[in-house]
Amino acid sequence: GMTFSGSDQTGIYSAIAYCMTPESQGVYFQYYSGQVHTGIVNSNISGNVDTATIGQLAFSAHGTVEIPAGTKPGILSCWAAATDTLHNSSNFTFASVALNRTPAGQPSEPNLAKFAQSDFTSGTLSWSAPSNLGNPSLTGYVVQSSPDGSSWSDLKNGATAGTSLPISNLKADTDYWFRVRGENGGTVGQDTAFMNLSWATIKVHTLAPTVAAAPTALKVSSVTGSTASLSWTAPSTNGGSAITDFKVETSRDGGKTWAEVAKQAPSTSTSLGLTGLAPGTTYNVRVSAINGVGASDYLTGTFKTTGSVPSKVSNVTSSNLASTSLTLNWDLPATNGGLAISDYKVEVSGDAGASWTVIPHAASAVRSFNVTNLTKNKAYQFRVSAINSLGAGAASDVFKVSTLATVAVAPTGFTSTSITTGAATLGWSAPTDNGGASVTDYKVEISRDGNTWTTVPRNASTSRSQNVTGLAPGTTYQVKVSALNSVGYSTPLAGSFKTLATTPAAVTGLNTSNVAGTTLTLGWNLPANNGGAAISDYAIQVSSNGTVFTAISHNPSNLLNYKVTGLAAGTKYWFKVAAVNSMGLSAYSDPIIVVTVGNAPAAPTSLNATNAAGSQIKLGWKAATVTGGSPVRDYKIEYSTDNGKNWTAVQKIASASTTFTTTNLKAATTYLFRVTAINDVGNSPASATLKVVTK
Repeated sequence: GMTFSGSDQTGIYSAIAYCMTPESQGVYFQYYSGQVHTGIVNSNISGNVDTATIGQLAFSAHGTVEIPAGTKPGILSCWAAATDTLHNSSNFTFASVALNRTPAGQPSEPNLAKFAQSDFTSGTLSWSAPSNLGNPSLTGYVVQSSPDGSSWSDLKNGATAGTSLPISNLKADTDYWFRVRGENGGTVGQDTAFMNLSWATIKVHTLAPTVAAAPTALKVSSVTGSTASLSWTAPSTNGGSAITDFKVETSRDGGKTWAEVAKQAPSTSTSLGLTGLAPGTTYNVRVSAINGVGASDYLTGTFKTTGSVPSKVSNVTSSNLASTSLTLNWDLPATNGGLAISDYKVEVSGDAGASWTVIPHAASAVRSFNVTNLTKNKAYQFRVSAINSLGAGAASDVFKVSTLATVAVAPTGFTSTSITTGAATLGWSAPTDNGGASVTDYKVEISRDGNTWTTVPRNASTSRSQNVTGLAPGTTYQVKVSALNSVGYSTPLAGSFKTLATTPAAVTGLNTSNVAGTTLTLGWNLPANNGGAAISDYAIQVSSNGTVFTAISHNPSNLLNYKVTGLAAGTKYWFKVAAVNSMGLSAYSDPIIVVTVGNAPAAPTSLNATNAAGSQIKLGWKAATVTGGSPVRDYKIEYSTDNGKNWTAVQKIASASTTFTTTNLKAATTYLFRVTAINDVGNSPASATLKVVTK
């Protein structure tokens, strides 16, 4: 039945209803002005319309469509609408009608007993026969399941003649609905969705999941020194949760510590290849299954990789680097090949790797090695290989290092030639070891006392000779010669030489002191040098005229003074001194003049003139006497033409003669003459004057 409603004050003029059966058969009726007109398509229907009073705000109409018996069960889709007296149509009203039927002779519902779970995803549903087996009698049962108790689906193998059914592929910890009905053939070939059937229903909840059972049957194959292949069998039960991965772990210390084998992504594969293993090593291995709850118990096993030579030695370095030696150091190889390392092979190349030489040594597992007998300042390459009982592993990366240069050793073979009093030529041989760096120069030093050294100037040169000048004669010089390379100076070669001796330098500073009548003391300074030989004496000479000298005999002495005796009083002497060494006498000093203490002469007497002429006069006098002084050496004659106011000395050669003829006088002129005696002490008083008038 359908009810139509309106909202205005008009009356319903007509109404229409229409239903579509599952076989697409149309059924409808119409009502016009209270009259019923029916149109039937393959069916017989009847109906009526109730009309509300016109003018009321609310009205309704009711019609009935009767579905004839035999119509196929299913969902009928129906529509209905009304038209008022003003010919306004309402909207269609829609309805879905389920048409069911009950098959004839259907059995009653079974007596459902229980669902016995065997694990998290399976169990057995059991029941007993219904009280009414139907007509004809039931031949089997139909079992369906539902995830929500509303929508149902047949179970695979859900048709059974027995009163129990194993059910699998369930989800753990999940609600399920199961129902069972008897079947006697009344539904065969028909759609049971619109049948009124007798179902017995039960709700169950599956067990909550747990970890899976442990994997089984571990196998290890294809074992090498660094790889192995593992395989296993998946667990017999997944614990109610799908297995998402297998975790594989290994241990090298008997199970004390474990390391998970890295994989690119979780995998349910039951095999795994292991790489990067240590050769000759026993591994513990364990496998667990992973599901949504966690990890299962472990499946365990062991295997041992095959042995091999050690892997490559790493990080070769050096320490204690010197000129001819160094210490090599290195780290352990990543693996010893599973066998103890018993030795290391050390190789050296001095030609940039063109050839290699194994350095012999006693077998040792120590990771350092002292290398000796290398060449100074030379580039070397080294490589090291670890050795176990199977042999030597791969050589390390090449390590490059250069030994250090040192100063050269001392030059050899010192010589000294061309020695003079002030110069020498020094020579030597090159060092037998230049320290690994070329010698670029030599330093030459000399010393007279071994304490103070003077470097001989020279331009940088590899010449192995040196001229030395400006030396002191007869002097022993110590010499040091050092070779220079880029590192510095070598220890020096020591040598010595002695310049030739010569006569001393002249004495200087000759002086007198303590001058007396018959004695005096001579003194002088040391010569500037002794000529390279000790001064053993001083030669002293004396002269009474400054021209002819006579040696003063005395005992040899190197004193710087000498007392002269046996002299005449008031007498002039010339002295000079020379130094004496084993080579002879030096040049004599400049002479020094000294007059011993004494008296000047007495005045001459008896001055007279004879043979007076117009321009000359011969003078004569009596010799002056001398007491305590040298003899008269000369007489000075003077004249005056102005009666003694002014006097003029007569030019003459010094002489002790007591006569002298003057010349170049003026005629008829009055002259006054006087004579003075001179000795080494000085002048006597003048004689009495003599007046002479020339003709």
